[in-house]
Amino acid sequence: SSSRSKSEGCQTSLPTCNSCKSQKEKEYFVFRSDRPNKYRNICKECYKTRQRERYYERKKVNPFIFKHQKLSSSAKTRKIPYDLTPEFLKGIWTGFCPVSGEEIFISTSNAERTKENAAEIDRFIPELGYVKGNVTWVSRRFNRKKLDSSLEELKQLVSWLETHKPLQEDYAEQENAKLNTTRRK
Repeated sequence: SSSRSKSEGCQTSLPTCNSCKSQKEKEYFVFRSDRPNKYRNICKECYKTRQRERYYERKKVNPFIFKHQKLSSSAKTRKIPYDLTPEFLKGIWTGFCPVSGEEIFISTSNAERTKENAAEIDRFIPELGYVKGNVTWVSRRFNRKKLDSSLEELKQLVSWLETHKPLQEDYAEQENAKLNTTRRK
């Protein structure tokens, strides 16, 4: 015992995260100048997880505020006119896609955002921007189909689809005809 050096006997213990209960070096903790030990009692990883959970909980409580913030930021970045408010977005919300009549929902997580019946704001005339009177809630499925097409372009597409058979159908008809001819022999 007496042969041990003083530095070996005075080991300092690592701080422990109050959330995950693991001991980590100080650099893995969030710095806080107002705390006596200058660090939060929760590690950075647990802190980020907790913040993410709180964010999604707040998003569920009032999704219109979060949708407004996201749209506003996107419009500003893309230099698109924007005059919507969370109250306006809530006021035009019906819970149903006006195109299909299917029920839609406002996504509160990234996993939900890509679902076909997730609600998105659509601009009737894209060049006018996100302004009152030019937007409505639609399902992601129909918003993706429309994208930035004009009414005339959509009419042209429908006309073309009604008058042209896909090659696969023609091919299938030809193969069936060949099979029928072979069976008759």
